[in-house]
Amino acid sequence: MKPKLLIPLVVVAVLTGILALFFSRSGASPTKAQAGVGERLLPNFPLNDVARIRVASEDNEAVVERTIDGWVVPAKSSYPADFDQVSDLLRKVWEAKVVQIVQAGPSAHGRLKLLAPGKGESAPNPDQVGTLLEFFDTTGKLVGSLILGKESSSGDNTTSWQMGGGGRFVLDPSKPDRVALIPESFTEADPNVRQWLSDDFFSIQKARSIVVTNAEGTEAWRVQRENETGQFALENIPEGREVDTNKLSSLSTLLAYPRIEDVVNRDASPESNGLEKPLKAVIETFDGFIYEISVGATGPRATRHLALKVSANIPDKRDVPEGESEEDKKRLDDEFSARVKNLQEKLQKEKKFEGWVFLVPETQVTDLLKTTTDFLKPLEEKKEENVEPSSETAPPTS
Repeated sequence: MKPKLLIPLVVVAVLTGILALFFSRSGASPTKAQAGVGERLLPNFPLNDVARIRVASEDNEAVVERTIDGWVVPAKSSYPADFDQVSDLLRKVWEAKVVQIVQAGPSAHGRLKLLAPGKGESAPNPDQVGTLLEFFDTTGKLVGSLILGKESSSGDNTTSWQMGGGGRFVLDPSKPDRVALIPESFTEADPNVRQWLSDDFFSIQKARSIVVTNAEGTEAWRVQRENETGQFALENIPEGREVDTNKLSSLSTLLAYPRIEDVVNRDASPESNGLEKPLKAVIETFDGFIYEISVGATGPRATRHLALKVSANIPDKRDVPEGESEEDKKRLDDEFSARVKNLQEKLQKEKKFEGWVFLVPETQVTDLLKTTTDFLKPLEEKKEENVEPSSETAPPTS
């Protein structure tokens, strides 16, 4: 036998031995005929009819639903769901193909982490419980379900199992004796409801001025700058104090890329989240946007409550200087129209965040919580001079 042909055969033999060892330890065995290998996991999955998804573990449950306004998270006052996460999950379920069929009865399901949530009495070890996926149509009819079990390796589970990237054992509850191994790990199927919230958020770019007012309604501090790349200047500096420009540098990216940790239910009272008397910041940008940010009480997991109002002064026409050529006019008019369109789309998108209360990482609003003194250089301690008495005696006066 040629050496080039021998190497692949050795690799196949090793992989076969590894699978055989795993199945012998788990109480499961690969099927002899391997019927169904290469076929879709759920061949009749009605992708376009799914209107509700439920993801459940032993401790958590997440539900998302499709409405006329798109996918939402009912448990979060129907806040928009992450559309990419929803569509990716549905597509992967629809496309998933079987790479191995395992004859594993109910007695082996626990070892493959394929026991359904809610059956704790038959699964004293939480590690034996899988993640349940259920799909419903608009009438509430169950149109598909899966239990996601143990991953077949600790490698990169997003690549093909045949290429050594790993995979996952799954079970169709309607076929309890037929366990499938698939190359997809379904990372989108998260039972934590917070993970389904849309991560779209506002973004403050090119801030021109910031005015912060404390909860008592007294102005805390204000800064402004002359151009987009310039340094902010602090106003109302106390006499005898000096600004530390390094401490102002972070304000240029303040809330440029804020992140949502959670969304507060809309029936929560302002008193419960500290927004009845919030710290307020008005931030104006060089693009004409005006953001009114309200920062409330500390929340769980090192967060702060935050609410938002946004408006914008978007010009409707361009100032054309005298003597501008027709060629320049057309080019500049096109650029102006494109810019106005982008600003209008940004405003329309960010207006949707009004009326909600968010939990954001406290580190993202730390600068707003500062006082004027926090932007100043520390006072230098004056050293008292030790004046020693003179050794010279005064001349006599007479």
